[in-house]
Amino acid sequence: MFDTSKLKETRRVACHMSAETAQMVSALDKAAAVYALRGDSFAQGKAGICLDLVAKLEKYGSFASDKQREFAQKLITWSKPREEKPAMVADWGRPVPKLFKVMQRHAHFYADPLKLSRRNQDSLCWIIWNDQVVGKIEAERATVWKRKAEAAGTTALAVLAVIEEFEADPLGTAQKYGRESGRCCSCRRDLTDPDSIAAGIGPICATKFGGF
Repeated sequence: MFDTSKLKETRRVACHMSAETAQMVSALDKAAAVYALRGDSFAQGKAGICLDLVAKLEKYGSFASDKQREFAQKLITWSKPREEKPAMVADWGRPVPKLFKVMQRHAHFYADPLKLSRRNQDSLCWIIWNDQVVGKIEAERATVWKRKAEAAGTTALAVLAVIEEFEADPLGTAQKYGRESGRCCSCRRDLTDPDSIAAGIGPICATKFGGF
């Protein structure tokens, strides 16, 4: 382990050193202290590198090259705790036990611009809006990510509103969208049979909704 006693508490700044370089010296000193206390393999040897750069800066007053400056900045950045990425949390999720069960009988489900797509041999379903993934249905719960929905040109609440409609009455809502679009929500084929057009869904696809 690096000997922390070698870290200087104060450093003499060369008179020809710029304020920016002096700040880098201070930051490299702090980075060296952080690396010295870490026990992971990534940190190994980096405290010594930081202090070597500090010694060169104190001697010469500047970096030898732009690449050396960039590397010093990376050492400083790497020493800082990683910031957690903001979670893409939905405005709020929804329990969807009925729709979840219906989707276990489907590979895909269509109600433009909404599409639900189930992963092969898995129960998880992706929620897609305007051909962009905006959420998921997993363990009988729908979650829509706010920023993903906005990127797809809508809102999480708007997507969840359609999801809730299908949850309340899966077959009835599928028939409604089928009559409006002229396409089956289950297989996306055009409805051509008079009875299917009137029902908004074909008889075979209707069986995929079970008792709902």
